[in-house]
Amino acid sequence: MDMQLTEEQVWLSESAAELVTREPADRLWSKLIAFGALDVDQLGAVELALIARALGEGLAAAPFVDTAAVAYVLGEPGGVGVGACLSEPGRSFAPADPAAQLEEGRLSGEKGPVVLGAAVELFAVPAAAPEGLVLAVVRRTSTGVTVTPEGTIDPSLAPVRLHFDEVEPERVESGSLVEEIAAIGAVLAAAEAVGAAAAVLALARDYAGQRRQFGRTIGSFQAVRHLLADMYVGVETSWSSVLYAAAALDEREEGRLGTASIAKAYASRATRDVAHGALQVFGGVAFAAEHPAHRFLRRILARAEHFGGARDHERSLGRHLARGLEVLA
Repeated sequence: MDMQLTEEQVWLSESAAELVTREPADRLWSKLIAFGALDVDQLGAVELALIARALGEGLAAAPFVDTAAVAYVLGEPGGVGVGACLSEPGRSFAPADPAAQLEEGRLSGEKGPVVLGAAVELFAVPAAAPEGLVLAVVRRTSTGVTVTPEGTIDPSLAPVRLHFDEVEPERVESGSLVEEIAAIGAVLAAAEAVGAAAAVLALARDYAGQRRQFGRTIGSFQAVRHLLADMYVGVETSWSSVLYAAAALDEREEGRLGTASIAKAYASRATRDVAHGALQVFGGVAFAAEHPAHRFLRRILARAEHFGGARDHERSLGRHLARGLEVLA
């Protein structure tokens, strides 16, 4: 597997970062669509991860991760946002075992949190049907859909809880697609967290080179140098795991779903450690409302739980390994 980015991928990454920096928040999503960020006929999981990383670096609030995950599996959604409703309140992350029900063509149940759910037009909802697991595509404005704002550590992501009361879906897809959406969504959420971690590391590095104590910059102190080095390793290893998982999805490798879980679990913990390290470098100033460091930490913590947290994916991997050992026995 070639992990070296092509010239086109480097150009895409730079262009996406410039777009995020240049466009105001209220125009960013429409500009991303016009840019071709959802053109899954041309873009693979690696390219989508590059865009997600750029969004994380700029702390942008756009429904890209969910929409791109669904588009990667189902196809481009026609220029509208899509919420991937793979989580349910009060339940562990198990998208292939939903409590929501589809009976006689009507969807009922609760889902959430869905990031920026009030800003999307469609919802992709796993549900249990008489014939087994299905994926229902529902329009937000359909009769019986209730959208309720939900609290979060990162208010910019504006998650919502959804209640479906005998809603008629626009269409119903095979349930076999649910785990594919979960895998690509996990990779893209991790990519956004890596972008946020890389940005806060850059801020901490620059601060350490400017802030002076005892007549020296704090970056010259061994403890701070070691902390920054550990943060750098955390960012780079997280990004490598995300790229590898994205490439595995693109190449349809056997075990790609497990690879996505490994990347999500590792990146969730490593990027959190990077953000905590940055707050130590900044000291008390990082906790001031005006300083951006805590906002990067909030984004990282929020994305760590989207499409399953580290514990969810570690438990899933553990169950898979246990089944393999049973077979060998």
